[in-house]
Amino acid sequence: MPSRGAAVLNFKRAFSLAVVLLSFACKGESGEEIDTPEQSQAAFESVLPELTSTIRTAIEAATTAGGGLSGQAETRQHSSSLLASQNCPGGGTVQLDIEAVGGGRYEGTSTSSDCVIDGTTISGTLTGSITLLDGVTRFDVSGTLTLSGGFNGTLTVHSLVGEASASGLCFRADVSVGGLRATVGTACGSGTDAGVDAGQPLADSGQPGPDAGGPSPDAGQTGPDAGPPATCGNGQRDEGELCDDSAGGEAACPASCPANSGCNRFTLEGSSPFCNVRCINQPVTACQSGDACCPSGCSNANDNDCMAQVGPGFGETCTFPPLDLAMQCVSPLDCVTDEPPPPPFQAYCTKSCGQTSDCPSNAFCGVVVVQSSNSVMCRLRCQTGTDCPAGHVCEPITETIPPQPTLGCRLPPS
Repeated sequence: MPSRGAAVLNFKRAFSLAVVLLSFACKGESGEEIDTPEQSQAAFESVLPELTSTIRTAIEAATTAGGGLSGQAETRQHSSSLLASQNCPGGGTVQLDIEAVGGGRYEGTSTSSDCVIDGTTISGTLTGSITLLDGVTRFDVSGTLTLSGGFNGTLTVHSLVGEASASGLCFRADVSVGGLRATVGTACGSGTDAGVDAGQPLADSGQPGPDAGGPSPDAGQTGPDAGPPATCGNGQRDEGELCDDSAGGEAACPASCPANSGCNRFTLEGSSPFCNVRCINQPVTACQSGDACCPSGCSNANDNDCMAQVGPGFGETCTFPPLDLAMQCVSPLDCVTDEPPPPPFQAYCTKSCGQTSDCPSNAFCGVVVVQSSNSVMCRLRCQTGTDCPAGHVCEPITETIPPQPTLGCRLPPS
């Protein structure tokens, strides 16, 4: 069941309005189209170092804060999984829904929402594992990423395995791009130059098949009748292999997956003779009672694994700090208003957003000024002051995402 942390005023999640608006405006600018394996490799090399660093920062802040706030990372305990959110270097966020499985390893999902890195805006979800070692971040994920700005295109990532550290980045990715399925990058510790294979045409004009998001047992083969990699079974894990039983130890192929917990559901895929066995996490997304999971968007009304609402919901009046549970926002909402007076004060429950489509129909995505800093949150729409919470007025709001002046609720100037 979700734990109930105190509602917080997220001061440190704020980032500059100018940066947010600029990153939004730049999405339409021309960049390098990703339509070849070589360009997909260049895109990975550009965004992976900062993306893995952002994810690592969120996890470290979560484990250090123990479910509170640390730096720009926001964390909450939801069911038995850990939810964490971290601002990206140029705007947008990365949101994690993960579970610690031991040895610095975390498994679950990472969702990038308009995450801007090195001039490229990233959106999409990766599923798999990330391992935090001393100065090294290892990743083994799959999913789909849509890029715009510095690079433009959609990458279907069947498998992405590698590590990032202060000394550099190494990775091997099995991707579908430009009508081809290809392997790009270089396996860590392989000692070979980075490069790409020629790629194999996709069977249905570039659309990923039913194995999208995870490798098939024959991933990496050059044809339906091809055998395993030539190096499979040679006593070590080589480039292009996910595991090798003959190597033993950590390099051996897993025989089982971690036990399902929270919303995580693990499946063993691949084949030891092909050296491509791995665990795939396919998180529960449906609202269903009795499965020990409360997915995002579900509530106690349609899933009894979710905590019944006690305090106010979105757009309802709250107090900060909460005087009692009846005035504490339902998780994961926050009690936020413009330039708040000294606490305690009344505001309304809302949430962070990247654009208006992230907000309920009675709200839009805009800037909320908190402690003289700008936070991007869902703001309540209004026609008159009677549509707003107590103490608020209905006025035109010009700082919206995307830019589109809208009548919204705000505190009057003091």
